Amino acid sequence: MSSETPSGKPSSAPSKGPKKSSRLLWAVVIIVIVVLAGAVGGYYYYQSTKVTVQTVDFYTWWGGADGGQALSLIEPAFHAAYPRYTMTTTVSPGAGGTNAKYAIITLISSGTPPNTFQTHMGPEMLSYVEIAPQGINEFVDMTPIAKEMGLLNPSVAVPSVIEAGSFNGTLLSLPVDVGRSSMLYFNPQTLAKYGLPIPTTLSQLLYDSKVLYEHGIYWAIPGGDSGWDQENVWESLLLYYGGPQAIDELDYGVLNVNSPAVVNATNTFLQLMQYDAPGALSEPWTVYIPEVVNGQISFQVNGDWYDNFATYLVNPGEAAKGPGTPYPAVAPYTSWTNISLMCEPFPGTSNVFSIVIDSVAVPVGKSATAGLTLAEYWSSYAGQKVWTPYKMVSFYQNGTDWYSTPAQWGDFQALKSTPANEFVYAPSDGGLFDDAAATFGTALSILSETQSTTAFYSLLQQTINEEHADWLSAAKLGLGYLGMPGQPFGGYYPPWVSSASS
Repeated sequence: MSSETPSGKPSSAPSKGPKKSSRLLWAVVIIVIVVLAGAVGGYYYYQSTKVTVQTVDFYTWWGGADGGQALSLIEPAFHAAYPRYTMTTTVSPGAGGTNAKYAIITLISSGTPPNTFQTHMGPEMLSYVEIAPQGINEFVDMTPIAKEMGLLNPSVAVPSVIEAGSFNGTLLSLPVDVGRSSMLYFNPQTLAKYGLPIPTTLSQLLYDSKVLYEHGIYWAIPGGDSGWDQENVWESLLLYYGGPQAIDELDYGVLNVNSPAVVNATNTFLQLMQYDAPGALSEPWTVYIPEVVNGQISFQVNGDWYDNFATYLVNPGEAAKGPGTPYPAVAPYTSWTNISLMCEPFPGTSNVFSIVIDSVAVPVGKSATAGLTLAEYWSSYAGQKVWTPYKMVSFYQNGTDWYSTPAQWGDFQALKSTPANEFVYAPSDGGLFDDAAATFGTALSILSETQSTTAFYSLLQQTINEEHADWLSAAKLGLGYLGMPGQPFGGYYPPWVSSASS
């Protein structure tokens, strides 16, 4: 019998389980175990499912007011579309790739090509094939990819664009934009001030140039771009005097140096050089864009990439606003009095589209999948919506809502409406193999600086010889002309190809 307290209750009650503090301790322990287990499990789950981001380097010459702006948008857009990849750029600046393409050749010939690189479609791309140790086998064949993307369908992409980048049906790069070379830029209010017409013929252009020169307003034919600016002027004159066939013959290395078209183009070039701005031979082409807009320069010949440069160089961040906005020289704009920059095809050549096509090439190797992903995205409809407002025009037939300036819209309409046999490839921007392009630039530089036609014709003949030899080498690889089988670019076959054997 247990003893009792004065109250009659037992002196010690039987146990009823752990105290409250003990229960709390066990609860905390259990929670900690669960949390740790979850953390460990989550860590291993993350490790098994996380995406490793791979960097794709793009070697380019874009870095100016237009290309830099466009690249700053395409890079995050690509990563958003493909989180596994991020894009970086290596920029080697220089007009028309005058520096970058030779750096790319050096990398390829040494067996260390970049992941991806910018190239003009056309003969320039074949330069990389011929220098590569393993030739065409070192580059991804884009033909089946372009077909899968629908780019070989004429209702999807402008056929002449694809033909200009194909070698007997083989595509080695994917297009990202289309430009029009042989364009004339001017301020229409400067012409109106002196009662001068907008020139639609060469004789009008020469007259306007002389009158403005007498008022202290010069041409801009810069020389700081290794002859590239002079090439733009001279080949525009060759197109005027010789038509599309003369440009085709230059591009294939079969042009007769003594032809009337060549002689007339050279003599007229020297005439225009008399109006060149003092000191221009040491300046790059972009220096004169604001001066054209301000009416301090009469005329400048270039390509329609000038449109985007002017927009963002003269009006930073002001798409389609301000004095740098380019307009085509067509009604109703020709009657407007508030336009400071206007453009048109070089007088007398408006029926011909001198094409320039930027593209992305991908060397084979461990980075080919990543590089190809970038090239496909950039060339896709989604990529073009990001890129085109800031860079020339697109090749998609229905890419109609992407243009920042009236001039871009006009060139897009011209691209779609120009007959197939009225296209040529601009020699200054991809229409020549790289070795011939270098000689061509030197020839025009010397002509500009010395006015020596003897030296010029000698170097022009060397250009043609080099171009001819390069094409014969390409023909041995089955890549002997621009175009698809039975459908040559511009309707032109070089002499070593017959329509029956193509």
